[in-house]
Amino acid sequence: MPLETFNKPKPQIKDESINPSEIFDNLFAGLDEYSGGIYCMDANTGTQLWSYPMTIPSDPAVIDGKVYVIDTDYYSYYSSLYCLDADTGAYIWSKPITDGWVFSETIVADEKIYVGSIDFYNYSGRFQCFDLDGNNLWTYMMLPYEIMIFTNPAVSNGKVYFTTIDLYSYYYGNLYCLDAETGGYIWSEPVSTFWYWFYDSNSPICAENNVYVIDIDPYSYFGYLRCLNGDTGSIVWNYPLGWTFSTPAYYEGSIIISDFDFHSYNGRILRINAVTGSLIWQAYLPGYYYFFLGGSPVVADDKIYIVPSIYFYFSQDLFCLDANNGDLIWYYSLDYPTGSSPSIALGRVYLPDMSGNVYAFGVKNEPPTTPTITGPSGGRPGKSYDYSFTSVDTDGDDVYYFIYWDDGTEEIWNGPHPSGTSLTLSHTWDEKGIYNITAKAKDGLGYESDWAIYQVKMPKNKISTDLNKILFERLIQRFPVLSRILNLIYIN
Repeated sequence: MPLETFNKPKPQIKDESINPSEIFDNLFAGLDEYSGGIYCMDANTGTQLWSYPMTIPSDPAVIDGKVYVIDTDYYSYYSSLYCLDADTGAYIWSKPITDGWVFSETIVADEKIYVGSIDFYNYSGRFQCFDLDGNNLWTYMMLPYEIMIFTNPAVSNGKVYFTTIDLYSYYYGNLYCLDAETGGYIWSEPVSTFWYWFYDSNSPICAENNVYVIDIDPYSYFGYLRCLNGDTGSIVWNYPLGWTFSTPAYYEGSIIISDFDFHSYNGRILRINAVTGSLIWQAYLPGYYYFFLGGSPVVADDKIYIVPSIYFYFSQDLFCLDANNGDLIWYYSLDYPTGSSPSIALGRVYLPDMSGNVYAFGVKNEPPTTPTITGPSGGRPGKSYDYSFTSVDTDGDDVYYFIYWDDGTEEIWNGPHPSGTSLTLSHTWDEKGIYNITAKAKDGLGYESDWAIYQVKMPKNKISTDLNKILFERLIQRFPVLSRILNLIYIN
C-alpha cells in the first residue's frame, strides 16, 4: 500500500478564551446521584469481597498484591493516586496529583505508574511518572491548551507513547514519544482524535517496535490506522478507515480495529497485517450497520470480544467473533447498556453494565480436588522418605502442585501433571520434630484447591540414633552369648 502524506492542517484557533471546566459539565451532570468506588469480587462466584469508596476512580492496575488506582474529585479539580491491599482493600497510601484531573486508566509498566492529567489553573496538560511508592519521578509539561484525556499511554522498549488534544481546535493533537525512564522528549507527530467520546476513545498501542494510532479527519469523514516506527516516528504504512472511537488490538502479527464508513453506511471489524498494512479480512456485526462507530476489541484464544459503540448511545450487546476469519461465534444482550470494554481472565470474559451488574461468560470451571498425601507418618532424621500427592481435576485439566515441607523447603507449582496421576517426591528432614506437609493443587487456568495437611514425626535425631548403634555393638562385644541368643530368636 503506498504511503500517504502525514502532514496535518494547522488547528483553527478561536478568538474567545475557553474555560475548560465548562467542557466537562455535561459529562458529569447528575454526578450527585451516583456513588462509586473500587470493588473486589470473587472471580468464580461474583461474591463481593471488599470495596473502597471513591468519587470517580480510574480503571485500576493490580501488581504484586497491590491495587493502584487514581480517584478524581470533579468539584475540586483534584486527583489522588491510591495504593490498596489487593486481598483486603485496606488503605496503604495515597499521593496527590497536584492541580489536575485524571481521566484515563491507571497504567503500570516496568514498576512505574504513568499518568496524564489536566491542569485547569494553567489550561494545560501534564504527563507524569511515579514509582510504586507514589514518588514522582518526572513530569512532562504539554503545550498551553494541550491536554491528555480519555486516552491511555502505551509503554514499550523503554519508551512511552500518548496522544493529546488541543482545547481550541477540539480535534487536533499530537502523538508523543518520551523516554520512559527520564521523561525526555524523543519525537512527536500530529494526529486528530475524538477526545470527548469518554467511554471509548482512541489510544495508541505498540508491537514489533512500531506504534499504531488512529488519525481522524473530522471534515472528510475519513480516518487512518497509522503505523509509525517506534524509534523515529516515521510512517511505515497507512490504512484508510472511516470514523472510529476504537483502540486497536494486536494479535499474532495483525491489528484488529473497528470503524464506520459514512459512504457505505457499514460498520466493520477489520484485521490488518501489522507488518505490511494489508487487509486480511473484514466482517460486519448483524444489526450494527448504521452509526456503528467502533468499540475497542479484546482478543484472546483466537477470539475477538467487542461491545459496539453507537453514536450518542451506549450498547448492551457483547459479540464474540473468530479471529481467524471474523465469523460470528456468539453474542449476548446485557440487561442494561454498558460503557465498558470486556476483560479476560481465568478463561472467562467479564463485563459490567451501567446498572451495577457484572457478567461472567465462559465454560464453568471447577478447581482441582484437595490433594491426597500418602507416605510414612514417621521416621528418622537424615533418612530420605517418599511421599505421593494426587489431585483430580473434574474438567480434565492438568494439575500443578505447591508443596511445603515445613522445614523451610518447598516445591513451587511442580507440573503440569495429568489429572489423577500421582506425583512422588523424596524428602529428608535433618532434625527431630513434628512436621506438617502442606500441599495444594491448581489447574492451568489458575483455579486452586484447598490446602491438604499431613503430619510426620521425626522423634529421634541423627546423633542419638548413631549413639544407640555404637552402644549396642559394644554390648554384643562384651557379652557374646547375647549375640547367639538374639540370633536364635531371629531364626525362630
